[in-house]
Amino acid sequence: MNIAIIGAAGNMGKWFTSYFVKAGNKVKIYDVNKEASEALAKEAGVEHTTTLHQCINKSDILLVSTPIDVTPKIIAKIGKITKQSALLVEITSIKAQVMPALKRLKKHITPLSLHPLFGPGLTDLKFGRMIVVKVNDVKREVELARMLFPEAKLTSCTLKEHDKMVAYSLTLPYFMNLAYGLSILNLNIADLRQHAGTTLSLQLDLLEGIIQGSKHLIPTILAENPYSLKVTNKYFKALKTISENLNKEKELKKILLKLEKHLSSDPNYQRAYQTLYDLTKKKSC
Repeated sequence: MNIAIIGAAGNMGKWFTSYFVKAGNKVKIYDVNKEASEALAKEAGVEHTTTLHQCINKSDILLVSTPIDVTPKIIAKIGKITKQSALLVEITSIKAQVMPALKRLKKHITPLSLHPLFGPGLTDLKFGRMIVVKVNDVKREVELARMLFPEAKLTSCTLKEHDKMVAYSLTLPYFMNLAYGLSILNLNIADLRQHAGTTLSLQLDLLEGIIQGSKHLIPTILAENPYSLKVTNKYFKALKTISENLNKEKELKKILLKLEKHLSSDPNYQRAYQTLYDLTKKKSC
C-alpha cells in the first residue's frame, strides 16, 4: 500500500512510520518540522515531502498524527486537496473536536477514527490495543482497522462513549498524578526513593514516565475533554469523603470493603497484587 503519514516527526508519527515500513509498505511523510522529518526519512528509508499535497498525492492511506487542536484543520485541508479515493485515519485521544471534520469529508474519502491505547515505547503491536470510534459504519470501520493493524486488539464504541471513558482512563489518572507530583515538590526525590517500598517505587515511576512521555499531551487531554470537569469533580468528592474520615478507622475500613466488593468483579483483580511485584522484578532485572 502507498501510505502518507502527516505529522510523522512526532512520537506517534515516528512509531507508525516504522510500523508501516516494517510491514513492507511504501511510505511518504510530511511534517511542519522539516528538519526532524528529513532526519526521520533518512533513518527510516522513506520519502520525505515538503508539502501536504505532495505527501497525500497518489496515496491509498492517509494517516494523520497531529496534535488534537490541529487535526480538524488538517482533515479539512485533505478533504479539499484529495481527488482520488483514499482511507483517512486519525488517531487523536479526544474525538469531540475531530468527529465533525470527519463527517464532512466527501464520499471518495473514507474516514477511520482510531485511538491507540499505547505510546511510542510499544515494541510489538500484539501487545497493543486500539479503539475504533464510530464515524459512519462501525462494522466496516473495524474491518478496515483490522486490515491495517491485524496484530492489535480492537474494541469499538461511539464518540460519546469514547470521550467519557477517556475522561476516566486518561484525564483522571493524569490529574491524580499531577496532584501527587505537586504534593512532593518540597521533597528530595532521591531521598524519597531510599524510603520507597513497592507502592511508592511504582508510583514514582508512573509519575516520571507520564511527565517524560506525555507532557505535551496532558494539557490538551485535561482541557479539551468535555467530561473532564465532571470526572474531576467526582474525584474531589471522593477526596472529601476520605478526608472527613481520616481519623475514623472503622469508616476507613468500610470504604475499603466497599472498594473491594466493587473491584473484585474485575477479572484481573485476583492477580493484581502479584502483578505489582512482577513489575518491580522486571525493573530490577
